[in-house]
Amino acid sequence: MARALTENETAVLAHVVHRPVLWWEIANEANLNMTAEEALAAKVAKYQAEYDAAKGEPGYQTRLERDIADPAMEGINSEEDT
Repeated sequence: MARALTENETAVLAHVVHRPVLWWEIANEANLNMTAEEALAAKVAKYQAEYDAAKGEPGYQTRLERDIADPAMEGINSEEDT
C-alpha cells in the first residue's frame, strides 16, 4: 500500500492533475521506468515554483476547479465528471 501524500505534495499535484490521490495510486501500481517516489519527486519539483506563485493569487483554483470553470472543457461540470 502506498504511503499518504503530504499536504504539500497533494497541493502541488492538485495544481496540475484533477485527482492527486488517484494519480498517486496509479503511479504506485504502474510499471514505470522509475519508482512512484521518483515520479512524485519529479512532478513536485517541476511544478513547485509554479504552484507557490499561483497559490497566493486571489481566486486561486486547482486544476480541476479551473477545468470545471472553463467552458471549453465540455463534459467536466463537476468532480464526478473526472
